[in-house]
Order: sequence, then structure tokens, then C-alpha cells
Amino acid sequence: MLDARRDFGAAGDGRTDDTAALQAAIDASTGTGNRRATRVLFIPDGIYQLSATLVAGKSVGPWVY
Repeated sequence: MLDARRDFGAAGDGRTDDTAALQAAIDASTGTGNRRATRVLFIPDGIYQLSATLVAGKSVGPWVY
């Protein structure tokens, strides 16, 4: 299981722009790019600031916790 904070540096503090970290976590969990799909992504409780839309590049199932 991938962790958006531990593995990708998302802050979830309500001040930091977490767009790049969360997009990288989604890409890794779906296997977008050169990574093998993990399919499970844990996003801990927090307030995540976004400056752009997050996109899941591949079809995904129930994988965000």
C-alpha cells in the first residue's frame, strides 16, 4: 500500500500545495508511467490544498483509503 504522506511528501496541513504529491501518488497506484500498479493508496486525514485537477490516467477500482 502506498501512503500519500510517507511515500510522496503530501503535507495535508491546509497550507502546502499538495497537487504534485497527490498526482504522483495516484499515478503510482494506477500504474501510470513506468511504475507497476499498486492499486491501493492511503491518504491520511488532513486538509489537502490543490492548485489543479487530479487525474486518474487509467481505469481504477476502489483503491483510495
